[in-house]
Amino acid sequence: MTKKSIQTSLESTLINGGPFCDDLYSSVLMAFVDELEESLHGDADDALICVVEDDKDVAMLLIEWDGSVLQNQTACERLQQMWKHNYTANIRKLIPVFVDDLRQGMLAVAGIKWIETPT
Repeated sequence: MTKKSIQTSLESTLINGGPFCDDLYSSVLMAFVDELEESLHGDADDALICVVEDDKDVAMLLIEWDGSVLQNQTACERLQQMWKHNYTANIRKLIPVFVDDLRQGMLAVAGIKWIETPT
C-alpha cells in the first residue's frame, strides 16, 4: 500500500465516518491488547490509541487508564467525546504518524494525555 492510499483509508474512516472493520480488529488488534495495556501504564498515559489498516479496511483500539478497552466505532465515539472540540484537528495531526508506522509494517500507536481546557 502506498502512503497516499493508507492516508485516504484512515481519513475516510476516522474523519469522514466510514465503516470500521470488525474482522481486522479481531484478527490483528485483539492479539495485542495485553501488551498495549502494559505500555499504557508503563508510559503513564491516560489512554492509548492503536490503528491498523489493510487493503482499505481500518480498525481501531482505544485503551483507557482504567482498563476499559473499546473497539472500532465505540472507540472512535469515545475519542470524539473526549476531544469534543479538537477531534478532527487531533486526528489530522496523528494520521501522518500513523501512515508512517503502518507503511513500515508496524502498529500505529499513540499515547494520549488528557489536558483540561479552561472554561
